[in-house]
Amino acid sequence: MRHDRHLGHQKGHLGWRGLGQRGVFSPLPFHPSDLFAAGQPGHWPGGYDPTQARLWQTATGVVARVAAAGQQVAIVPDRSQGGALGPELSAAEYTISTANQPVHTAAVEGLYRFDMEIVSGDGRARQQGTMPSIAHTLSFAPALLEADVIARPGSLLRINTNAATGLVCRPTLRLIAGNHASQEVAVARPTLSQSGGKWCLETDGGDSLSITLPAGTYGRAWVSAAGVVTVDTVTNPTNALIPTAVGATQADVILRQGAFTSTEEAQIRAYWGGLYA
Repeated sequence: MRHDRHLGHQKGHLGWRGLGQRGVFSPLPFHPSDLFAAGQPGHWPGGYDPTQARLWQTATGVVARVAAAGQQVAIVPDRSQGGALGPELSAAEYTISTANQPVHTAAVEGLYRFDMEIVSGDGRARQQGTMPSIAHTLSFAPALLEADVIARPGSLLRINTNAATGLVCRPTLRLIAGNHASQEVAVARPTLSQSGGKWCLETDGGDSLSITLPAGTYGRAWVSAAGVVTVDTVTNPTNALIPTAVGATQADVILRQGAFTSTEEAQIRAYWGGLYA
């Protein structure tokens, strides 16, 4: 992600890089994260390259990452807040035999970062949830497991093991800031595709990615895999997948509370033009 770069931008004195070779200040190049510098709500995935994005095949929990063209996409994390992590929700060390060990009950719906370090014992551990099911198996110890999980209010995140002896582990859990998009209905999920060497989401008609944003008017921009950029405004958007026609592609999208200025629109078009033209 480009969060570190944007932090550097914020520290660079009103967006200027510093003295160049001729003693003249030069501006930093535009980046979509600049549109959220004041903390405005929105959604921006930053593209769909599976080697860079944490895209998931299931909306009810972590089963597998989207890793190849042709796989359905059910969860798209939001990068507009730089992937910032909230406070630690569970920092205890647990010794587990065969019983489930409760870790945390989700208070709010959201995307969580779950890490689990195996300290000692058999490494065949699982992280689970009552809703959604978020099982993942480790085959050896010591090991470190990292996963992003979608949880709803009341979801119980827990750990268990089928080891004959006690397993000692340190799980940590943090809420990932942002407005993440998901789709629980399998037939309504877009498909990861490649067109002209560009990663994108492709729809078969009627697909969508549900998103919940604060009420208001939003600047909305999206770019197809062919580099066609569309910019408009929308009130109270609920779908982060803009084209819905059969075969339509989306290579990136930006939803930002507050209409884009003419300067911002020009910057978006130029930025995507350099990537998808």
